[in-house]
Amino acid sequence: MRFAESLQNAQDSRLRPAQTDQTSHAPAPPLTAVVSLASNTTPFPSDTPGLTAERWLRNVRPTLDKAAQAQSLRTLLSAVLKGEAFLWLSDLPEEPELDLQTFQDLFLERWGDLVRFKPHEARQAFLERKVVQKRTDNVAKYYGHFLSIVKQAEDMSMTDQITWFIDNLHPDLITTCAVQPNGQPWQSVTGLAHFALGEARMKATRTASHRASMARIARSQLPQDRQGVGGPPPPQGPAKRPAADKTQGQPAKTQKTTAKTGTVFCP
Repeated sequence: MRFAESLQNAQDSRLRPAQTDQTSHAPAPPLTAVVSLASNTTPFPSDTPGLTAERWLRNVRPTLDKAAQAQSLRTLLSAVLKGEAFLWLSDLPEEPELDLQTFQDLFLERWGDLVRFKPHEARQAFLERKVVQKRTDNVAKYYGHFLSIVKQAEDMSMTDQITWFIDNLHPDLITTCAVQPNGQPWQSVTGLAHFALGEARMKATRTASHRASMARIARSQLPQDRQGVGGPPPPQGPAKRPAADKTQGQPAKTQKTTAKTGTVFCP
């Protein structure tokens, strides 16, 4: 009996620390609280236009903070991450417990934009003339590329946007697009882009018309070029009448040929 009692006491002593650790943790929040947080959280990925991983994380950060403090971060994320994002979360190790900073780093590493332009990096792209209208680019293509960079610099003022857009236009359009037709500064880059598009079309029309005129002039000079003389062709006199046939109107002569010599006699 004494041996059995001592063995039981040893087992009880080994169990006490585990029981003490379990009771030291904060109680798990009720499932209804997590469901309430998830119902008010935008899922990821979402159909919301322009909602990148960075923006989504910034928008839901207060909710994630609450879930992390209640030790229910993974539970909340399981409810708001959808599709491939949910599968990615399921592959993360269960231990150690997922904290908010670790999740944020892993999430941006996997789902963040491949090209992350910060405001100063966007300006650097303009300074290094990486956003210019190339000779083979039309205004519409240049404008689309321009907007894709400007969107990364949300703090860029409209004045800076207009200045960068004009400076990086094709040289043939910079002067005509520097100000509005009434001489006033541009107020929006959208109006500027539409004006530049119209100017580019007019320029293309004028260029085509000029080339057609030059082609007509070149064709009109072809006869002069063939003579090898720069001036007009020399004047020509009246056309000569062809010489009359002397035999016309005269009776036909009888021709005789001898059989031996083949000589022709005309009486």
